[in-house]
Amino acid sequence: MANETTPKGAPKHGKPTKRRDAVRQPAAQTAKTPRKAVAAKPTVTRAHARTDAGPRQKKPKQKLVLPGISVGKLWGQASKQAKRSARTSKKSPVRLFLKTLLVFVILLLQAAGKNVGALLRQSHAAQAALVALVLVVGLGVFDAAANSGRAYAGVKVGSLDVAGKNADEITAMVDEEYGAKVDEGSVVIFASEEAQNTVDADVATAQDAALAEQLAVDEARANKQAWMVAAEDVGASVPAERIAENALAVGRENGGLLARMQAMVGGWNVDVDVDYNQTFIDALALDIDGAIGEVREDFDVEVVNGTASVTPGHTGEMVNTEKFEDRLTEAFFSGGGPENSFVAQVEHAPLRIDEAQAQAVADQVNAAIANGARFEYDGSGWDATPADLGAWISTAVEPNGDGWTLKAYVDAKKAKPSLLSHMEGEDDVPVSVSFEVNGDDVTVHTADVAAIPLVADAVSALQERLFGDTAGEGGDIVINVEQGTAPTTLSLAEALDLGIVGTISSFTTEFTTGTGTENRNHNIALVSELLNNSVTPPGEVWSFNETAGDCNEEAGFEEAGAIVGGEYVDSTGGGICQVATTVFNAVYEAGLPVVSRSNHSLYISSYPPGRDAAVSWPDLDLKWENDTDSDILLAMECVDGAVTATLYGVDPEYTVTSETGAWEEGEEYETIEEVDETLAEGTSYVKTAGADGSEISVTRTVTDKDGTVVRQDLFASVYSPIDEVVVKGPNTVVDNGGDTSTWTADANTGYASDYGDGFYDTSYQQAATDGFAAVM
Repeated sequence: MANETTPKGAPKHGKPTKRRDAVRQPAAQTAKTPRKAVAAKPTVTRAHARTDAGPRQKKPKQKLVLPGISVGKLWGQASKQAKRSARTSKKSPVRLFLKTLLVFVILLLQAAGKNVGALLRQSHAAQAALVALVLVVGLGVFDAAANSGRAYAGVKVGSLDVAGKNADEITAMVDEEYGAKVDEGSVVIFASEEAQNTVDADVATAQDAALAEQLAVDEARANKQAWMVAAEDVGASVPAERIAENALAVGRENGGLLARMQAMVGGWNVDVDVDYNQTFIDALALDIDGAIGEVREDFDVEVVNGTASVTPGHTGEMVNTEKFEDRLTEAFFSGGGPENSFVAQVEHAPLRIDEAQAQAVADQVNAAIANGARFEYDGSGWDATPADLGAWISTAVEPNGDGWTLKAYVDAKKAKPSLLSHMEGEDDVPVSVSFEVNGDDVTVHTADVAAIPLVADAVSALQERLFGDTAGEGGDIVINVEQGTAPTTLSLAEALDLGIVGTISSFTTEFTTGTGTENRNHNIALVSELLNNSVTPPGEVWSFNETAGDCNEEAGFEEAGAIVGGEYVDSTGGGICQVATTVFNAVYEAGLPVVSRSNHSLYISSYPPGRDAAVSWPDLDLKWENDTDSDILLAMECVDGAVTATLYGVDPEYTVTSETGAWEEGEEYETIEEVDETLAEGTSYVKTAGADGSEISVTRTVTDKDGTVVRQDLFASVYSPIDEVVVKGPNTVVDNGGDTSTWTADANTGYASDYGDGFYDTSYQQAATDGFAAVM
């Protein structure tokens, strides 16, 4: 066969492709096979069909009406039939219930009758729906009966499987497993990892308790290395009943059917919560902040002599209380061992109010009070200066969306009594009040007052003009003070609201809390309660000892730290001097006459220099006089870590200025070592912090609202040295850097039996060298 050349562009295999320039040939004509003829079918229209077949018969609709069915009666019948069948054979309660359920479904179908049958014959969907309905009803009835008031399968509370348990059973289980751990447990919190590895928590607690009564609160906080926390210290409790309710809610209010299925398949865990007293938590967190962190201080505004200025602030390093509570909970539930302790952590605490925000508020205040204000009342008036208005201004940090804002406002507690003293109408006489105390209720009686200015409304109007919607509109500020009739008898709250009485002065001192300070804090709270709501009539003298009485064991006081013979020792009533000091400073700031006051024999840095007050029944007393024309009410408030003394009455508007002299050095202190056989060898702690003796003088000048000097007082204080006392275990060497005397601690009293400079008499509670024992 001759060789053929493959045309260019053609594939080597298969049919050759046609060239693009090839002439298209007409397609070959093929003969078509004719289709087989089909006979024509006559066309029949719908009209023809109806004519041929006759009129269509309309099929009647079948109404499906289910008769009324009493499910309760059917269930009762089913139960009876099931029980009759169970008499011949022993069946478990579960099988009996299933038998009852089966009979119930049969009776339900029978009751539905032919209508249900017709429905089922017409629709497969209806058949499926009925089956689903029966299943749902059956399962629902079974579920309701089997799990009524009980937790569903798969539900756990912490590590407890509570499936099938009712509320009381779950509550008891939670109380036993978790409540007991919190109630009976304690947690040790360390200031650092080093402290956790090296500090004996019991020894550290003993030292903190001893120094708590000797150091300023801030100083005591800074020295702490460990905190031993019991449930009562933070108000911790396990809300077992609430947790049981949460467990029963799973698959019901919480999640419904889906949650029930999830619990059955994968389990459902209910958290075990611990409730805490937020005030106690905040106080503990503040203690920790002072030891390992720094408390944030926002920029703020103060007004002095009618001019507002910014007070500096700074960021802080503070405890995150939410995370702190979680760590406490974990430690309480650990059940003891190393797991019941942890190292405290602080976080960066940014400023809420920065300098620019505070400056804007200061500018706002200065603009608002720049021209003063005029108050008109009953034909007379008073022109308040910027200094007058500035004395009434306070600020508050308030949340604002995701941030914070600083707001200035007119403090009604300051403004109302001051404004009342300047409003004198033609028919008015000076306001005079008396107090009547009945338990915790205080009633105020007014005397010789026919009409009074309604200063509460006037203060609200001033607030609107200075900082409200009408602020900055310009023009003089003129406030019309309306006149009203004063009730002759009203509550203290009503009298404060009307401005008839106000706060003359208030003073707060802080004290340490926690393990080892319970007795002292109990005494502080008890004596505060005894002094609370005591009334001093005009011209009368108030006495601490006469009001509180002998603070002895019979009165409910306990042993706590007191100053005796140059050392801190335990004495019944220890701590009451802090309350006396708080009252003294409230009286000092009010400008009232001080009749009798003595300083402690040893200086206490917790109080303003030269402004402490020592008391000891029956000789050492704090006394002050009411030189106003109305009763003065002393109210005491003692909360965790602070005690406040407030004087209520008609404010005499005294102005107090103080001049504090320089400290003068006194005798140097010595170091004394006490051996405590109960301590481990090689351990020691400081029982009394040493301090040199010193002297200081404070001069108080009191002027009235016209600037006239009413009185000038000199408060001189001479403090003896405080010997440093170190308690150590046997055969323990303490590096004290100087001469020491070594005494053995008395097993009964807990303090040394020889004081060198004086002696301690348990009958009279007095030190020979001082002439008295100052109960702190």
